[in-house]
This record gives sequence, structure tokens and C-alpha cells, in this order.
Amino acid sequence: MRESVVVAIPKGRVLEQLVPRLAAADFDTDVLTRSTRQLIRTDEARGIQWLLLKPDDVPTYVEYGAADVGVVGRDV
Repeated sequence: MRESVVVAIPKGRVLEQLVPRLAAADFDTDVLTRSTRQLIRTDEARGIQWLLLKPDDVPTYVEYGAADVGVVGRDV
């Protein structure tokens, strides 16, 4: 089993804007758009673990190594 890449993304408006861009890049966005309260979502086919966080928490998760990469809006 290969190691997963952990991606931190903000919940809310930024996620809504990010999903179409990820879909255009051929990512499976179904795992992100499911109606569930889970904050950790896994795309096992691609080896990606998505962390849905409060926008202000994304840089902290990346800084301390809990996430490999993160996406933030201009306000953070």
C-alpha cells in the first residue's frame, strides 16, 4: 500500500469554488461533495486524504506537518 498525500482544504465557499477546478483536473470530487459530517475523506484510488477544515486552520496543519499541502483563499 502506498502512502497517502494529505491535502488540507477549507470548508465553505472556497471548497465550493475548488470542486469544479479539481473535477476539471480529473480528480474524483464525489468524495468531497458527499453529504456527510466527516472531516477526513479518503480517495483510495488516488491515494489522497482530504482534510476539510476551518479556513484559518489550513496553514497551521501544513506548517506542523499534519497535511502535505493546503489550499487557502486570499483572506487567510
